[in-house]
Amino acid sequence: MKRAALTLVLALGLVVRSHRADAQTYGPSPQGVTIPWSAFTPAESGYAFASVDLGGLAPQTDGEQRWSAPIVLPSGSVVQELDALVRDTDPSSDIDVTTTMYCFPIGATIGSGAFGMGSGNSSGLNGEGLVAIANPFGTSPLTGRGDCNSFASYFYYAVTVTLRSTSHSLAGVHVLWSRSVSPAPAAATFADVPTSHPFFQFVEALAASGITSGCGAGNYCPDAALTRGQMAVFLAKALGLYWPGY
Repeated sequence: MKRAALTLVLALGLVVRSHRADAQTYGPSPQGVTIPWSAFTPAESGYAFASVDLGGLAPQTDGEQRWSAPIVLPSGSVVQELDALVRDTDPSSDIDVTTTMYCFPIGATIGSGAFGMGSGNSSGLNGEGLVAIANPFGTSPLTGRGDCNSFASYFYYAVTVTLRSTSHSLAGVHVLWSRSVSPAPAAATFADVPTSHPFFQFVEALAASGITSGCGAGNYCPDAALTRGQMAVFLAKALGLYWPGY
């Protein structure tokens, strides 16, 4: 196997950024993660809820209650769709679902409708169904944006579900997402992989992630043969292979 070919395999899903989450399936194909209702916390301590038969939460009394949960995905993920599984049998009020980016230090909260943040509601639903938000954070990878990027040292994404009636309930949220590769930088790291090289973006992702330092003398040697030993180093670094002792 040539070094360039393995580079393409390893680079799928590599985005050079902190705030990483535990990895799931590797590769660019869409995959899903489910946030159960039990992961949601109330915006105010006075909220009271009752478990529902199928598993979920519902207000014990009528009145607006906001419940939120963080969305934990690998850095650089592209969130394609967010679906809240809800039950709404109240014709007089709807369930709202919004996505938000929070910043720390506290001071900037980029809310629904700004920087690609999404929202949806249960209007027209009578019974169980989905409140779907397409591109809830825009098509850009989850790497921060707007005011949050300018000064914050930490940021995270969350989904908030607003229930307003004892006839409203939340079972959970399903997030459809895929991995992406870091955009190519303006300058090349290796002399033999210029910006015009077809594997430039992928080689740069490996170099920036610390997976490879090239073959020496400022080169990467993209067409050189790859030994099994070199392949082991590439794979172990890229996947972060670790297992506890026994």
